[in-house]
Amino acid sequence: MDADSAFPAHGVKGACCDFILFLSRGGRVLTVAPIELKSGGVDASKAVAQLRAGAAFADRLSRGEDGVECQPILFHGKSIHRTQRAALARGKVNFRGRKITIKTARCGRKTRNLANALGG
Repeated sequence: MDADSAFPAHGVKGACCDFILFLSRGGRVLTVAPIELKSGGVDASKAVAQLRAGAAFADRLSRGEDGVECQPILFHGKSIHRTQRAALARGKVNFRGRKITIKTARCGRKTRNLANALGG
């Protein structure tokens, strides 16, 4: 889902991630992945806010569903400065009572980049 289009269509204002992926993983497990793409430098506080907004929106859309997991992902083009990386590690995303660490991955990897970020 293109969050830049979906947020305004549902009356949501403010920060938003770039995309939200809804992935069924066999049976009743649904994974939602708010995804933020950064080509240049990473401002951790902004990226965390965008991913949190994406997770909250995905939670609202999947309300009533059991077995929903969330994995926020930041794809970046350049390296992330260590202070920004530390801020990302501290910037957990809350989803249904759990605090989730944001995974990071480099843009442009040729094989299994998204699968690796999702953990499989």
